[in-house]
Amino acid sequence: MMYGKKDHKVGLIYADDKFSKRYTQAFAENGRNSLTVWKLVLTYLYTTPGVPVIFQGTEIPMYGGNYPDNQQLVDFNAGDSDLKEFFTRISALRAEFPALRHGDFELVGSDHGMSVFKRSYQDETVYIAINNDSQSRAITMHAADSDKRLRGLLGDNLVSAKNGQYKIGLARETAEVYTVEKDKGVNWLFILPIIIIFLLFVFAVIMLSIKQRKRNNESMVEE
Repeated sequence: MMYGKKDHKVGLIYADDKFSKRYTQAFAENGRNSLTVWKLVLTYLYTTPGVPVIFQGTEIPMYGGNYPDNQQLVDFNAGDSDLKEFFTRISALRAEFPALRHGDFELVGSDHGMSVFKRSYQDETVYIAINNDSQSRAITMHAADSDKRLRGLLGDNLVSAKNGQYKIGLARETAEVYTVEKDKGVNWLFILPIIIIFLLFVFAVIMLSIKQRKRNNESMVEE
């Protein structure tokens, strides 16, 4: 599944360049949402082998056909704040995990428009799942260690191993980057305080309801 273009001579990977129409223009003509698709594209660019190159105006995102329409003046005060935030998040992940810059590349599963691939470097492994389909998809793959789980870094998803397998499910047109961590099971230290607060809230609502009902009854008696 290839979203961008790749120059194998210099190891550059990109979606926009000065020789063709803007990528935003291309998928907009097909009725695709610019923010949704760019999140998929950027996830791919920043997690696959190669050096991601962002053509000026991509971060806006800029529309335009072939030259000179694809090289308009950039209004840096314009743009989609959600897209700019995603740029920051995905580039930070690439900087944080060496496997995304230097790791081996292995496709571990695909289902229609969804693919999952793995980047490994030294003792670090990162899984990347991209669902470019028009419906939700799921991919099941082998779990090397049953006591490990996958933690999502974009959507904070958790995938635990079951019967020696991971099952990664994604909604349509979404992506996730997973690291491997020790499966600590249910975090009761985090959950118990939430349960206690909820029960106290319910108790308080019940007591207020009882008091209100009592006041109403007393008012009826006085009348």
